[in-house]
Amino acid sequence: MMFAAVILANVLGFFEPIRALIQNAIKDGFIHEVGINLVKFIDGPSDHSLHETFDWGGALLGALDSWEDDPSYNIGFDWTRPRNGGEKNEALEAT
Repeated sequence: MMFAAVILANVLGFFEPIRALIQNAIKDGFIHEVGINLVKFIDGPSDHSLHETFDWGGALLGALDSWEDDPSYNIGFDWTRPRNGGEKNEALEAT
């Protein structure tokens, strides 16, 4: 099963709240532990004054090129199949 890669350029720590949200959701059991592998944070240099000249594009493309799906991650739900056990991609009725 292949998953979409989510790669975030964490310029000046902008996405730290999202990283914390994901970490807390894993800790509290809302997201399975391997779910952290679905999001890759590119943090850049630890010295934030270097972020302006950092090659964000190269870092993002490098992360995308090295992306590997985690075969142990199984979301456990097939979004293409109706709850009633019908066929995949079968039209769903509104209730």
